[in-house]
Amino acid sequence: MSSSRTTPEEIRLDRNRTGLAIRFSDGASFNLPSDYLRIFSPSAETGAAIGQDPRLWIRVLPTLRIRSLETVGRYAIRIAFEDGHDSGIYAYDFLRDLGETRAERWARYQHHLESVQIPTREDSR
Repeated sequence: MSSSRTTPEEIRLDRNRTGLAIRFSDGASFNLPSDYLRIFSPSAETGAAIGQDPRLWIRVLPTLRIRSLETVGRYAIRIAFEDGHDSGIYAYDFLRDLGETRAERWARYQHHLESVQIPTREDSR
């Protein structure tokens, strides 16, 4: 059951389709960039929806666009990204958590990227 804490009043894409603005019934609001949403996708491959940092470490360009949003019941949205990823269903409480923990999650992600070598397309040639 939703509470005012996890019930969005508004969800909208920014003009460039590179971010999502979400406002909850209790007045909390967050702007979540598309690269952040993609990296922390709650799809089965990442584990992010169960409170873990991603198990699949990827580099995503900040210009990644959101192709579409689809409502899933009364509890979530599915986000389709232009890179073809569309299997993450973002429950409203998870979106709220992503907003509230954005700084900490992003810092851990950046720290991880600095500590490991993730191949780029140029490295595989």
